Amino acid sequence: MATPPSWSVRNAGELKLPDEARRMLREVLPDAGVQAVAAIRAEVPVYAGTLSSRMWENIQLGVALSLGTFIDAATGEREEADALAPAIRGAYELGRGEANAGRTMEGLHAAFRVGSRAAWVRMGDSLLEGKASPADIVLLAASVFAYTDQLSLASAAGHAAALDAVGRERERLRSELARMLTIPETTPESVIHAAEQAEWVPPDTLTAVLIPSSQANDVVAWIDARSLLFEGADVWTFLVPDVTGAARERLVTTLRGRRAVVGPSVPWLEVAESNRRALRLLELVRDGTITGDPAEADVHLAALTVHADPACRQDLADRVLAPLDDLRPAAREKLLVTLRSWLLHALSDGRRDLVAEDLFVHPQTVRYRVGQLREIFGERLEDPNYVRDLVIALT
Repeated sequence: MATPPSWSVRNAGELKLPDEARRMLREVLPDAGVQAVAAIRAEVPVYAGTLSSRMWENIQLGVALSLGTFIDAATGEREEADALAPAIRGAYELGRGEANAGRTMEGLHAAFRVGSRAAWVRMGDSLLEGKASPADIVLLAASVFAYTDQLSLASAAGHAAALDAVGRERERLRSELARMLTIPETTPESVIHAAEQAEWVPPDTLTAVLIPSSQANDVVAWIDARSLLFEGADVWTFLVPDVTGAARERLVTTLRGRRAVVGPSVPWLEVAESNRRALRLLELVRDGTITGDPAEADVHLAALTVHADPACRQDLADRVLAPLDDLRPAAREKLLVTLRSWLLHALSDGRRDLVAEDLFVHPQTVRYRVGQLREIFGERLEDPNYVRDLVIALT
């Protein structure tokens, strides 16, 4: 836990109050606490109706004790650090409590201002009755308000520390939630519970977005703040909510030039499938099979389908392309690219010219090569199932 810094009370030890003034000042401290709390209850609405009577009594006692420690330090009766430490730490904890209650610091700062003003009115009256000099009254007033500033600073430090701790814990829980969501075996019940623990409101859909870690840091500020994120060694995984229409266009624009891949948008509890597809797409991008800036799964459905099982696809290619195995590598490669183009243009009129244009060769060259292919494959090229397998193997 962070600890508050130490402060000094301005003008501490310089007061020369008469004994009678000091006695009367201490006698009115409980009443000053009462007036301070009454003013806070009346003038700081954020606390109205939120605190029990017992809590107000404790606050009233705390104000009186705080004023007492201040008097000890300001008059030099005790060492400043010893006298003020409990009050400073108490203010620090008050700030933490405000953060944990979900409140900002405005209410507590107002309470310090209002309370110190009301307390000073009562303390000032007692000083006048105790024959304190005007110079000492002014000096004590300056010290009171400096002390109030110090309490406010201590409470702000406690508030910031609590928010930081809460923020880190929430970030950790949301990172764990993101990991859970990408594991297909995770039950919906456990994910819903984890979302509640992380204070994350589920959207209608989620989209898995994978970004190389070297490119991801400067993207965080531009992606929907509701997104979940977990950081891998090479890739950061973002689960982005409701990526449709204009939101998708903005996301694609943000990701451009970052070698990212975008999975499909799916119901939020099914985002493991979006992540699985995005991971497969990333493999295809890395091996140069497909390109995109970013690469989107919805655009490359055919490639994802064809390359879903690389080992199976390789076995298929080995089988259906076996008739070409006896050719020299250069001749085999020429016939492979010709066969691929020929099959892909099979339904087009003027197929030979289209293939020639695709391969940057003369139509007569295409005619010669296709003749070679017919001779090598024979009747297999008339078998629809075999042609289908060839298309898959060559795609």
